[in-house]
Amino acid sequence: MKQTESTAIIGLDSIEFTVHGEGMCLPKNGVVKLYNEDGTLKWSGENAIVIKGRFNAHNMTVRTMAGGTRLKVSVSPYGWKYGQNAFTPVDLRRATRGILRDIQKITGLRPSPSKHGWDDTEIYLDRVDLNVFHRLPNEDICSEVVRQIKHVAVDANTTAHMRRNYVLIAPKDGRRIARRSYPKSPEIIESGKCNDEALKQRLAKELVGHLRSEIQFRREALAEEGLDRVSDWTKERARSLFAKHYLAYGLFKLPRFKSFSAEVLVDLPLAIRRAVLIKSTGVDPVIAYSPARWKKISTILRKAGWNPDESWLPSETEINLQDLLKLDNAVDEIPQWLIDEGFYPKEK
Repeated sequence: MKQTESTAIIGLDSIEFTVHGEGMCLPKNGVVKLYNEDGTLKWSGENAIVIKGRFNAHNMTVRTMAGGTRLKVSVSPYGWKYGQNAFTPVDLRRATRGILRDIQKITGLRPSPSKHGWDDTEIYLDRVDLNVFHRLPNEDICSEVVRQIKHVAVDANTTAHMRRNYVLIAPKDGRRIARRSYPKSPEIIESGKCNDEALKQRLAKELVGHLRSEIQFRREALAEEGLDRVSDWTKERARSLFAKHYLAYGLFKLPRFKSFSAEVLVDLPLAIRRAVLIKSTGVDPVIAYSPARWKKISTILRKAGWNPDESWLPSETEINLQDLLKLDNAVDEIPQWLIDEGFYPKEK
């Protein structure tokens, strides 16, 4: 089965988009103006307003710009409406239409005195986040996978942000595309956003052992794919976009990790053990050894069954990221209780 034909559930998370209008003004929205010494206007900016979502779990930020001729929205649309964004549809058109209707209903905003709304060709995308889940045996394996992906980032010598059980790989500081991986259950528990404790605990229990993989697409990347307007999107194009860039994830391009535990080092000479441990940190061995010395060590390693051209990682668990995180192995069902209890939109 090809990756683009996978039955994996691709979800839609945070989005940012812009629409245009005339004289748009949000209630209780202050304006900051900066004037030149001669009294002419140098700069003007409108403050954003925050519209709270269901259970306060995911709030929406709305801002008018350029004297009320642009409206910028930042929101996790299904999270805002349903109180959870763990499992969501990938229907971007439905999401943005619904959000704009809700903004107009709440604020009374209109594109202009003579116009009542926007169509899909007028909604310009600045950011779209897509995601997928992999159900792993337990939370320890989730943590180990994240740890190994961190080594991928080090080996790739790319920009990355890391903390416990979380890694963000962001080439060029994420100006085009960024990728996140983290266990979702602990993130839900540790988040202080949702004030429905029962939903929070139930979701966390549902997602034990689930690794979340997200790809964030910014405006430049969306434009390159011909997907910078909502009218360009279909569910099929969203799935194809995610599959294309998921395959480009660094872990699919690097050599497989050789995982090892301390016991396997016992039969190696002490000097060689040191070389193995240095390389397993992701540091280039030529920093610690002269080229001639490293060449000699590499010869000894090959005779012992170690390939110096591989990435090595100390681990008690043998994990093959390339096989474990295939898109074909991703979660392909929505928990029925989310649909039955109104935390997930029903199909129209």
